[in-house]
Amino acid sequence: MRRDWADGERRLAAARTRDPARAANYDRVVAALRRDLRRRLGQTYSMNDIARVYEGSARWARDVAQLAAPGAAYAHDLGVTADAVFAEAARSASDWVP
Repeated sequence: MRRDWADGERRLAAARTRDPARAANYDRVVAALRRDLRRRLGQTYSMNDIARVYEGSARWARDVAQLAAPGAAYAHDLGVTADAVFAEAARSASDWVP
C-alpha cells in the first residue's frame, strides 16, 4: 500500500506539471478527498486505521472526486488523487515510520 501511495504522489506531481491547466481540478479533488479522509480517520490514527479505510476507499473516493470536479474525468483517477492523499495522511499517523 505504501508504495502505491508514494506512486500516487509522483503521478499527481507529474500530472500537474504535464498539464498545468488541469491542476486546479486535481487540487479540488485532492482537497475534497483530504477532508473526507480526515472525517473518516479522526484526529489521531494509526497506519492500521489508514489501511482499513484505504481498503474500502474505492466505494466513496470516486463519489467524492466526481462531486469535486464533475466534468474532469482525468481527476477521478484514484491511483493519482486518492493515493496521494493517503500518502500524505500516512505521514501523520501516530505510528508512522519513514
